[in-house]
Amino acid sequence: MNSLGNYYGTQFVMNIWRPEVEVPNEYSLAQTWLGSGYNYKQLKLVYPGKYGDNTVRLFVYWTSDGYGATGCYNADCSGFVQRSKRVTVGGSYCEVSQYDGAQHELPILVRKLYVNWSPFGNISEFLEEEPTSRTGIPSTSTLAELWEIDHWTLPPARSEKQVKIYSFLLTMKITEATDSYLWTGNWWLRVGGELVGYWPGSLFTSLKDKAEEVYWGGGIANEMTGGRHTTTTMGSGHFAGEWSSYFRKVMTVDGANTLREAENLHPTTDNDNCYSVKEGQSGSSYWGTHFFYGGPGRNAKCP
Repeated sequence: MNSLGNYYGTQFVMNIWRPEVEVPNEYSLAQTWLGSGYNYKQLKLVYPGKYGDNTVRLFVYWTSDGYGATGCYNADCSGFVQRSKRVTVGGSYCEVSQYDGAQHELPILVRKLYVNWSPFGNISEFLEEEPTSRTGIPSTSTLAELWEIDHWTLPPARSEKQVKIYSFLLTMKITEATDSYLWTGNWWLRVGGELVGYWPGSLFTSLKDKAEEVYWGGGIANEMTGGRHTTTTMGSGHFAGEWSSYFRKVMTVDGANTLREAENLHPTTDNDNCYSVKEGQSGSSYWGTHFFYGGPGRNAKCP
């Protein structure tokens, strides 16, 4: 599923699965990537070929020349900057969803921080001008604690400065917020409520400004020969029409630094007899913009 436009980030919730991979050099993944020109950054789950097992793992990738001479996974080269000590790229997940059973989800956010406005001085001034009794913001709070997942927009009575404070995520405390290199034009990754790290804007050319395409969905590698399709599954291993593997509350960040429901999605699949994708119809706040995806790979209609 993809969308074209001018984007400064994306947020969504997906459920976690452990797909079956037929041979070690294949993979099955759920991913999002943001791209512009030949610049891409990706976040994915499950890659047995890299890690030598079938454990569900979170990993990231970046390139600035269309997968040519630049880019790498995780911290395999200088690129993605790890900040969290609790969630690491390349780390594994033990709890996975069960078909017709318990669901385990992962909220994800990738967001660019603006280069034209520094939140730090404004925060210091704001905390001096507005006492804790009025703002409800403890002076010892970290910015990560301030930027909670449900606080993208605040009641009208809140000031513009408060809205801006809630719009920025960083891992350092307010008193340590003079390190502007951590936020200027960088693309930050949040997993659940944890700020994991960032892609420096200096890695990219066109992506240094914005993304022009966002993709969400699943992918596999088929290394079978002789025209046979792999049995590697995607997601739950069930087709999209069985409503099991999903991305929900899919949102994008616009040029005004505002999260909005994703629009004008374009579902694509190489062969819907092997794997399929289906847009959801519910307008509930729980699901928001959402879609289902997945499939079993090789079957009677996908030999």
